[in-house]
Amino acid sequence: MQQNGNDKQTRGEASLAPSEKLFVEQLTQRLRQEEREQGHLIAAISYKRSLVERFGIETAFQIARQHLRVPDLDVLIPRNVVSLKDAARRSGFVHELWAGGRPFVHSLPRVRGEGDHLEQHGISRSGYLTCLEDVLVRGRSAVVMKENEAIVDFETDELQRFADSPEQEPGVLYAAESVYWTMDPRDPPEIIDEAFMLSGCHANDFGHWLQEYLPKLAIALLAGLPDVPILVDERIPRTHLQSIELFCPGSTMIVIPHLAPRRVRRLWCASNPTYRGWYPSDWTSAWEGMVTDPQNFATTINKLTDLASNAIQVPTGFDRVFLGRRPTKKKKLVNHRQIEAVAEAKGFRVVYPEDLSFVEQMSLARHARHIIAPDGSNGLLSYFAGHGAKVCFLNHPHTLPLAEINGLLEALRIEFTIFTGPFFGDPNPEPYWNDYLIDETDFERFLSEWLAENSAAD
Repeated sequence: MQQNGNDKQTRGEASLAPSEKLFVEQLTQRLRQEEREQGHLIAAISYKRSLVERFGIETAFQIARQHLRVPDLDVLIPRNVVSLKDAARRSGFVHELWAGGRPFVHSLPRVRGEGDHLEQHGISRSGYLTCLEDVLVRGRSAVVMKENEAIVDFETDELQRFADSPEQEPGVLYAAESVYWTMDPRDPPEIIDEAFMLSGCHANDFGHWLQEYLPKLAIALLAGLPDVPILVDERIPRTHLQSIELFCPGSTMIVIPHLAPRRVRRLWCASNPTYRGWYPSDWTSAWEGMVTDPQNFATTINKLTDLASNAIQVPTGFDRVFLGRRPTKKKKLVNHRQIEAVAEAKGFRVVYPEDLSFVEQMSLARHARHIIAPDGSNGLLSYFAGHGAKVCFLNHPHTLPLAEINGLLEALRIEFTIFTGPFFGDPNPEPYWNDYLIDETDFERFLSEWLAENSAAD
């Protein structure tokens, strides 16, 4: 079924009863508030779902297209969800580096303090490069649309492992198990002749960039990606662009306008080394469904480090580095200034990575022997540390997600420790985002012991 947007005045808000119009008005006001708090894509999840639940898919489409700040939402199309791997096999070109299906385990991390960590078990994903012809994409979207198909990078039962929110996608109105109702442009969008896809729903986030997008680029390069432009989202941070310039010097980048559709004649795609989905409804139950194979991940990080070797070969002179995290709305280390001062007194250089270029960030991590970081995206720069380096994350007692980090660093021959402190303030519905405190006296004692371990080993 295809629903055209020309009748929006008769099937949209104009045809609603007064009570229903009030519902839409209040729902839209809440959307605007949540956009400021959570960002547009996440806020739109509950907005779309509420409209579909109240009015059904077709009427929800007519209302949503008027209030979602997304261009070219003209035609509603139900599309069958197809895996990228199946689409790759049908495309006539797929270069597979490694097959998936191998079980792996992330062992228990070393933890100082309380925690709820467990071993994490997963199944490895395949690593491959493919090329899809004549497809439709959107800025900040991970879904590739071809005819009546929505192509998604999933394997085996990954879509069913946890409750997720494909409605985070700017062009997806409603997601059933095997069908996505997508909102597409009526008129043919601007055409891109050929590009490698490095855009997506998580591309703005530095942690996802380090864990998904750069390893995906490494897979493509290992598989022989030809010299084609790289497709990136309009609003990614400058450090993301700098990383592409570092790993692919001289490459051309094509910027896809924010949330806008584009037709691509030949779209090169690499598999994601990890399945992250969109935005889980329950994060606690989702962590084990998103774990990354350590062996294959280490292969991608080693490839990136080799590509950057000339640029990061000069020692920084800082053997001990504290990768600071400025307080945000969620997951604040409340006494971060005091903890930074304790680290400085022990010889650590406190830096905020976002103040540095990507080459400077990578160099700091590469040449440090001891790295401390409050849990967050900045700490993932530790992936680029040298063999034998020691890394400590500061965190609250919800340490369940960090078993994966332990496994990945272990594969990179980097020692990992978690130092925890109590939750602080009002609890967040999702414990991952709780604020916390670190005891200064115990932290100072830990640093003395931690640093002495290294001296004894030497």
